[in-house]
Amino acid sequence: MSGDRDSRPGGSALDELIAAFDEVNGPAAPVAVADKQARLTAEPPPGARAAV
Repeated sequence: MSGDRDSRPGGSALDELIAAFDEVNGPAAPVAVADKQARLTAEPPPGARAAV
């Protein structure tokens, strides 16, 4: 993957969570990690509201 992850939303903190997960569970599949990162850092769809 090119680029610095810290330049994206969630950057360093998300990397630390992934590293902690890897220590406990072993490395995750890179495709699954990329998919989850995209979901966690994506902008919400227009009109979406937070659950209260």
